[in-house]
Amino acid sequence: MRIPHAGTRRRGVTLVECLVAIFVASIGLLALLALFPVGALAMRQALKDSRCAQLSANATALYLGRVGQDPGVLTSLQTATSTYNTANYPIYVDPIGMQTASSTLAGSSTYPIPRTGVYFIPVTSTNYASLCVRWFTLLDDITFPQDDSTGFSTTSYAGLPCTPGSVYTRDPRYSFAYMVRLPNPSLLIAGNVTVVVYSGRPIPPPASLPGEYAYALSNSTTYTGTGGTYAATQNTITISSTSQPNVKPGGWVLDATMSDTSNGPHGYFYRVTDVVNNGDGTYTLQLQTNLRVAITPSGNAGQIMVLDNVVEVFEKGLLYTP
Repeated sequence: MRIPHAGTRRRGVTLVECLVAIFVASIGLLALLALFPVGALAMRQALKDSRCAQLSANATALYLGRVGQDPGVLTSLQTATSTYNTANYPIYVDPIGMQTASSTLAGSSTYPIPRTGVYFIPVTSTNYASLCVRWFTLLDDITFPQDDSTGFSTTSYAGLPCTPGSVYTRDPRYSFAYMVRLPNPSLLIAGNVTVVVYSGRPIPPPASLPGEYAYALSNSTTYTGTGGTYAATQNTITISSTSQPNVKPGGWVLDATMSDTSNGPHGYFYRVTDVVNNGDGTYTLQLQTNLRVAITPSGNAGQIMVLDNVVEVFEKGLLYTP
């Protein structure tokens, strides 16, 4: 049997080499660990986008099935059209907000955006909030209790969405409202519809803080007050505010300039991509898209609204109801 010479034996790994290997491996592990929160954020955003899109589809079906034919909504559309003597005057169909907020969403006292409910959720109903949750939240967010006080027995309703005869309980995280216009006052079956999706909006909203803020458009090089104009070719607007406006990049603002003799009533939503503090009591908002119409308010009546908890806005266009 041949025995190798002691001088030819392989040396072991030194402590320095072990430390270097551990250091290199730790860098790789840290890189992998950094992917977990990024992946979690991406998954959270994907879930939110999916839920919002699903809710938009639910809202569209509800409009075609009930809201677009609701006597209260049609009356409000006709009233707005005749009162302000113009087609396409918007109304905000918002039963949830009707519980505590004012009867107008935005605009001036002379030219407001009316807020209305629906006939199939009577404001005098004792379970008004439950009906709002039933009709104006995500239809699939039904809670299923795992157990109840009776335990797992023949009288237990564990695993059911609700006890027999009671109202379904849903997670009201995602809710919605409509901005509706009537392009032709004589054609009540066709309306321009925008679905406004909320996330985390309390039901009912608190009376002291409805979460709706109005900001006046600021005088600037492109807007000079009386007769001034924000051109439709630009995607920035400047608002006056004594404090940071309650909107962040990715949020939405509403152009609530309703007294515009040149372009008619507005009521259009825009996504914000940047908020810049100008340091002089004004803030510049950069929008994802150019203004749909130029802002040429009568007098100094330009107004921008920020609605808390609005996470997505879906333009559905012209919808025809049966």
